[in-house]
Amino acid sequence: MRAARPDVVVHLAAYTAVDRAETEDSTCFAVNAAGTESMSLAAKENDAHLITISTDYVFDGNKGGAYVEDDATNPLSVYGASKRAGELLCSSDDTVVRTSWVMVCEVRTSPTSSPNGLSRGSPFDS
Repeated sequence: MRAARPDVVVHLAAYTAVDRAETEDSTCFAVNAAGTESMSLAAKENDAHLITISTDYVFDGNKGGAYVEDDATNPLSVYGASKRAGELLCSSDDTVVRTSWVMVCEVRTSPTSSPNGLSRGSPFDS
């Protein structure tokens, strides 16, 4: 981070195997809590703004409606507790984004779909 000197760091790394987290709690907390704390400290040390992704699993689901930022948390799973711990270990200057769904798009890389292929006028295969 020192070499890159970013203004903003978007921290997307996470342990996301929700069911497996129940038996791999130390790994889950190492990634989601301690890892997030490390990113927060590094960002602060390098005068960068950290944006990190959390989850609606920090709530217990008993509200009966949509949650807002200031609602009380009550995680019911190891995964939710680890993400909440990560939130609490962030600096007050960091931004925590809680999401309920994360979509992943598969990207296939081949000679015809690479940036070099595009520059040669090859079709983009996604």
